[in-house]
Amino acid sequence: MNILAEVKPVDPALLQKAVESFAEGLSKASPEDNRDAICVCACIKIETGAGLLVDHQEMFRDVSSRLYALDEVICAQQERISAEKRFPSEWVEIAATAPLVHMRFDANLFTWPEAEVAAV
Repeated sequence: MNILAEVKPVDPALLQKAVESFAEGLSKASPEDNRDAICVCACIKIETGAGLLVDHQEMFRDVSSRLYALDEVICAQQERISAEKRFPSEWVEIAATAPLVHMRFDANLFTWPEAEVAAV
């Protein structure tokens, strides 16, 4: 498997499963646990229609690379996410399809929706 190969877009639902598995792993982890290892373990646990994600090397690489890059975005915005107690759900779809450059997303793609202003 060529780790430097282009990371292809993935099904947003599959990436959502990875995000949920990753969040579960983080909730059970100690502060000393390695986030990268938890990311990989999250992807290993995912079932696809054709079996475990880890059994499909290229798809596994694509999902885990995208999950890792999304985690970097989340960590960079942790203060806001903590205040909001969530990150925008659109981020998963963006992370599923946005190009990765040097295994990173363009952080400008991950914006917060403007607060709706009530009409006076």
